Amino acid sequence: MQFIFKSGIVKQGGECVYESNTSTQSSGDSIRSIQMMLNGETLIGTFSDRIVLVSNQSKSTMSNNIGLYVCFLNLFILCVVGAPVINKIVPSWGELKGTVTIQGSGFGASPTVQANGQYNCITSYVSDTLIKCALTTTISPTPDTANFVVIANFAGSNSVAYGVVFYSFSGQNNNIFTINGDFLNIPNKSPGMILVKNVAETLTIAVSYSRNVLSFPLDKSIVEDGQFNLIDDTTNGVVLHLTPQFSPVVNEVIYFAKRIVIDGYLFTASTAVTTSVSDACTDPAWTPVGFACTPIPSFFKSTALNYKITQNGLTTTMTYNLRDLSSFLNDPNSDTATLFVQNYNPGAGVITIGGFTLIPFSPTSITNVGLPGGTHFNIQYPPNAQCGDAFISGDPNFQYPRISTSISACPTPVIQNSLQYPNNNNNYYLAFQGKFLNNYFSETQTQAMTYTILYGDGTTAPCDFVNQEITNSIYTTTCQIPAPVSPSAFKLTATTNTLASSTYYVGYQPIVNTITKTDYMIPGFVTITGVGFSSFDLIVAIGGSVCANPTVSDEGRQINCEFASDVPVIDFNDPLEVKVSVNSVDIGVNSIFLYNRPTPIISKTTPLSYNTTGQITISGTFLYSNALSVKIASYPCDNPVSNEDGESITCNLNSIITVVDINVPLEVLVTIEGTYIAKDDVFYFVLEHPTIISATSTVYGVSGMVTITGTNIFPFGLAVQIGGSPCTTIIVTENPNTVTCQFGSGVPITDINSPLTVIVSMNTIYKASAPAFFYTLQNPTVSSATSVVYGTPGIVTITGTLFYNFGLVVTIGGSTCGTPLASQDTKEVTCIFNSDVQVLDLATPLEVSVTMNSIYNAKNSVFLYSDPAPVSIISSTSTVYGKTGTVTITGTSFLNFDLVVSIGGSACLNAIASQDHKEITCNFKSDVTLTDINTSLQIIVAYEPNFTTQNSVFQYVLENPIITSSTSTLYGTAEKVTISGSMFFNFDLTVSIGGSTCLNAVASQDNKEITCDFKSDVQVPNTKTPLEVLISMDSMKYISKSSVFYYIEPIQVLVSSSTSTKYGIPGTVTITGNNFFNDKLVVKIGGSNCTEAVASQDTKQLTCQFKSDVEAAYNTALDVYVGIKSRFNTTEPVFLYLRPDKSCPIGSNGQECSGHGTCNQQFACDCIKGWASSDCSIGDNGGGTVIPDPNVNPNDTSSTIITPSGTMFDVGIVLINEMDKDNNVVQSYNITSINWNNVTKQQNEYMYTTLLQNDNKGFNSTLNVKLTFNNLDERVYYNFAGDIIPILPKSIKYQVELQNYTFSSSINTMQFIFKSGIAQEGGECVYKSNTSTQSSGDSIRSIQMMLNGETLIGTFSDRIVLDNRPSYNQVSKLTDSQITQYQLNSQVLYVSITTSSFKKDVVVDPNFGVLVTSTPDDKNQCKKKFAAWKIALIVVFGSVGVALVVGTVMLIKKRAVVKEFNAKLKALNNNNQS
Repeated sequence: MQFIFKSGIVKQGGECVYESNTSTQSSGDSIRSIQMMLNGETLIGTFSDRIVLVSNQSKSTMSNNIGLYVCFLNLFILCVVGAPVINKIVPSWGELKGTVTIQGSGFGASPTVQANGQYNCITSYVSDTLIKCALTTTISPTPDTANFVVIANFAGSNSVAYGVVFYSFSGQNNNIFTINGDFLNIPNKSPGMILVKNVAETLTIAVSYSRNVLSFPLDKSIVEDGQFNLIDDTTNGVVLHLTPQFSPVVNEVIYFAKRIVIDGYLFTASTAVTTSVSDACTDPAWTPVGFACTPIPSFFKSTALNYKITQNGLTTTMTYNLRDLSSFLNDPNSDTATLFVQNYNPGAGVITIGGFTLIPFSPTSITNVGLPGGTHFNIQYPPNAQCGDAFISGDPNFQYPRISTSISACPTPVIQNSLQYPNNNNNYYLAFQGKFLNNYFSETQTQAMTYTILYGDGTTAPCDFVNQEITNSIYTTTCQIPAPVSPSAFKLTATTNTLASSTYYVGYQPIVNTITKTDYMIPGFVTITGVGFSSFDLIVAIGGSVCANPTVSDEGRQINCEFASDVPVIDFNDPLEVKVSVNSVDIGVNSIFLYNRPTPIISKTTPLSYNTTGQITISGTFLYSNALSVKIASYPCDNPVSNEDGESITCNLNSIITVVDINVPLEVLVTIEGTYIAKDDVFYFVLEHPTIISATSTVYGVSGMVTITGTNIFPFGLAVQIGGSPCTTIIVTENPNTVTCQFGSGVPITDINSPLTVIVSMNTIYKASAPAFFYTLQNPTVSSATSVVYGTPGIVTITGTLFYNFGLVVTIGGSTCGTPLASQDTKEVTCIFNSDVQVLDLATPLEVSVTMNSIYNAKNSVFLYSDPAPVSIISSTSTVYGKTGTVTITGTSFLNFDLVVSIGGSACLNAIASQDHKEITCNFKSDVTLTDINTSLQIIVAYEPNFTTQNSVFQYVLENPIITSSTSTLYGTAEKVTISGSMFFNFDLTVSIGGSTCLNAVASQDNKEITCDFKSDVQVPNTKTPLEVLISMDSMKYISKSSVFYYIEPIQVLVSSSTSTKYGIPGTVTITGNNFFNDKLVVKIGGSNCTEAVASQDTKQLTCQFKSDVEAAYNTALDVYVGIKSRFNTTEPVFLYLRPDKSCPIGSNGQECSGHGTCNQQFACDCIKGWASSDCSIGDNGGGTVIPDPNVNPNDTSSTIITPSGTMFDVGIVLINEMDKDNNVVQSYNITSINWNNVTKQQNEYMYTTLLQNDNKGFNSTLNVKLTFNNLDERVYYNFAGDIIPILPKSIKYQVELQNYTFSSSINTMQFIFKSGIAQEGGECVYKSNTSTQSSGDSIRSIQMMLNGETLIGTFSDRIVLDNRPSYNQVSKLTDSQITQYQLNSQVLYVSITTSSFKKDVVVDPNFGVLVTSTPDDKNQCKKKFAAWKIALIVVFGSVGVALVVGTVMLIKKRAVVKEFNAKLKALNNNNQS
């Protein structure tokens, strides 16, 4: 091992090498020292000639690290005398004047110090390691760097640079002190490398560097000291010591309404503050740390506040920017305003408003920034607000600090009322009240308000301020106006210096004396005289109508305006109101205006019915008067009265006036007040419309006189019409209600009962119409009639006279002859006769009756039938064979005289011939049977008298058959199939299923089924796929198909177990499995019938009666045969006789089942409720118990049962051993350490699966373990290889299945070992314990282990199943030697189940549980402490393996115990989850 060390020069300490040497010293072939000398400095290295080797035995005494120690390498530097060395210069920079300190070595007693080789530094202190010196000669030009060298003992030191700087002056800007100069050559300019310290060095301040300025923030202690040091922190050397004069330092400035308050230090009585250029800040007050003064008022109206603080000739200039209160805006409709501040967001701070009142007040709201005008401060003026310099201020708790600049602002003055009108008696003093009228600016005597008056003519005058009083913020102000020429209204305006103003009207009530007239409804100018008129909002109205463009003149004593004359009047002697309003306040009213009366006009009158008297209304204009006279055609119209609107007059005409022409108007004359006259021909008589009451008749078609009776018929242009035809030669009788005229009776009509309209008109205007005229008729006559064929409808023509189509009705032989129609010449009637009146003799005439309008009638027997044509049958429709239907027969001369029809000899009922005698319809039962559907049947038609014909024209038809269902067959098995449906007939019948012919098809007599032979040879993917059934008849003419055929689903009958009987003792056997159906169910055991077999509804179980008569060797299973439907069956060897010596268990009391149960067919006890164990000897005293679910470990097959006392039992399978004949272990599998390939959980089941390797053969076996727990609170019964076993509530059932295991030898056995032990003790006290077992032969059948009232009961079935065959088994408890041999826990009980070898599989199926059998010891009855205690295991062997049963019932007596138990269980679950 080689260790290599180095020594060399990393950095040379100077530019000059004047001496260097390297040498070594050796001992033998090994170097003992090295010496390296450079410029008088020697590096010496010494090496020991030894090492230490450490042996392994030194582990206990040394530190287990490296085993080799290399020691005694000594390196040091020997400084040779005569070679000084400079380590550093303090400070490392500064001016080339003053003292520097040089640190190093070898300086000797009298060294020389030079800078740049030519300037001496005069020493003031020298030691071998320290020199203090000062430069006395200024170096010019000033170098950037001064290189210092120390010369001692005739040797020069290394050169060390000194940064040269230049100082010019120092200054102060408030709290920032600056040193000006050139500082470029400072070697280390990094932050923190240049410092300022106070003299006491208790304060350090970092200095900010720039080339020409060094600056730092002042501290109060430095200012108070009056001096400080500039420090080079790289050497901690003082570069400069300064003792400047300081000016005051301002830390903070607070602005108030009128004051400036400065916080800082170094203030004295000589401190002065000026604002702007030279405006002194007055009323100063100071302390050493504060100063306050009052600037001029305009100072706060600028956003940039500039001021200077002067003291001892030193000045500090300060600038502060206030928020700009740029403007304000008063709301003209309220006492509110908005102040606008630029670029300010007040945030959550407290804001107040100052300047308007002595004490600032809060704004009503603040609108967010960003709005036009900046932030909006909305305020409500306090009642005592006045003009002032407004500003935004802050929190009152801090004396309202100023935030913004000031702005002159005023609330809008409000004049509310006048108290005194000015007049010559009060020296023209005007007194008024209002708010915000303070005459002065806030806190000043500067006038803020002026008052002016405005007269109606536009002239103004001042109102000089006299005095002012204030009460509750309401101002009473008095001012004086100039003396007016005459009293006149005016407006008073109060205006602030900020031009906010308020105007108040002062006026006098006007008086109206006279007014000129205008013509009615003709616009014109009027002149109004009076006093007190003014132009302020002057409104003049006459009768409510505004007089436009009013002007005031004559010093308010005259008004001229333009009147529209549009106010309607009725009585022109009733004056209109004249109203003069000034400023809507002062109003003068006088009703004095009259129109110039217009001439009346008549336009019309109401008419009066001719030949009557009555009231007349005359219409026109300007007719109103109380002095009227009216005449009509010189006849007086009495009692004339004007309507209130002046547009009508009513009067009574009491004279009958006769006229010649009713269309000529009469003159109306109206005289008003004997002066104003109006006349015009405007009165007319009118006629009333006549009325028609009745009219006499004429014979239809015969001219005659008609008399019309009515009312209001006058001979003014009289005309009469009847049915639209003129009635001539009109005569009005003296009675004006009767008219006669000549009517031609030629107006045709269609209904004799429909009246004609009579129209009477006068002057073509006045008309009356009424359906009042009726014709009359004469009786007709009948002379002859034409004939038709009997039974054949036809047209008959009847001749005679006076035939009209008025309600015309014709009958022949009493039968109506339809559609009768009279000819235009009234001599013939034609009608359609059905020829349906039967006669015995065609030569006998029938009576013809013609009736009109139900009144006019004629009769005569003049009608005879003609002979009918021969009868014939041409064709016939069909019916469905065997189905009743309607048949239509066509032919000729079919009559309904006793009509009879038959088809194939079978009557066709309800035969009816058509009206045209060419068809017969009848109902045929289709009951004539045929062997050939194509055979025609004979139709016979007969009617009286003696008319008969026949023809074979009828044929049946068939309908397509309907298929509804089909029976099934088993695929591959030929069987008969029955097809159900309808319309099945044996007419050339064929059937196919899935395309395969179904042979020998035959339809049933009721036509609803077909049977045929099917080969069942059509393949299908599965039995749920239907095959198509096709049926055809009559050579494929009638076809139907439907997919209704299904093969029978093969039933896989499974038998898994069977209960047992004793040989020779008949009994009921219960067989479990699947697909048991009560359809030809047959059961045999060992070939012997098991009778009365019945399957359960779930098809998983059947019972039958077995005679137990089949002999079998011991432990040999009999075959159980189950057959269904005579085609599905299975056979399994699952029946095992009970042991011959098996008997019912006898309890310790000598009673069967201990007297607490009954012995069943299996010779086992069925315990009554409250008792358990194989002999029902253990009582369940756990009434009110809490039974939780067992706890299953999800990662392996172990599980835990918890007792009420808290004891936890660990149970599970631990080993599977293959044993040879000598009980030696051939192959062993530790189940607790197995890696499970698959673990699943579903509801209350856990499933574990893995592979086990057979070492001897190299094959793998499959191990399945399933854990299932009974989560019910009651016992359930488990059928295990025919052994019915009760499973306790909350029990764990194991099912262990080993498949395909290859034994080393067929005589070897397989051993399954289960464990049960205490995982956790449920207390420290054992006051009662007991263990007992029950056996049958050499095999354990039950174990009862009691501990403190909790009994673990184990009942073992005597069966196992090997290779699907039940067999009797043996259960043993492992001995202590076996537990030791298998390296198991000696504190745990182990049970083994041994099986013989098997070829396919074996399954083990245990169950675990606990009972509370007595009351636990709650008192001090403890006998001994809880020791390790083995718990026995209950193993119940089932039909597919071995079943181990342990049931747990827990008694919880009190709620406290329940809580304790639940807490323990919860803790256990948490542990399992973790």
